[in-house]
Amino acid sequence: MGKAAQHLSVSKLERIAETLFQVKNRKQGELIGLCPVHDDHNPSFSYNPHKDLCHCFSCGFKGDIITLWSRVNGYIGQVEGFKAFYEHHGLSDEMNLSSSSPAALVQLNR
Repeated sequence: MGKAAQHLSVSKLERIAETLFQVKNRKQGELIGLCPVHDDHNPSFSYNPHKDLCHCFSCGFKGDIITLWSRVNGYIGQVEGFKAFYEHHGLSDEMNLSSSSPAALVQLNR
């Protein structure tokens, strides 16, 4: 389970995911749709908000909602994407991100 799932509800994770890729179907709690990482024409991407895991069965991209959000929003570095996600979703105060070292942030995102 990803770090965001410790602070966000399943429904909030689902709403965030819906802004990141085109959902075509829902199956057993998973959102199925077009992968936002490559030029997808057939739904090959899934996100499970209960487990906070995503995977593209075509290009192999995988991760949690923070990884997906960071990639879609153009963050290359893991630390920068993690901080931006938490700031964007109002979670910065919970993690006291301003005083965390980059190494500590990487550990938090695991």
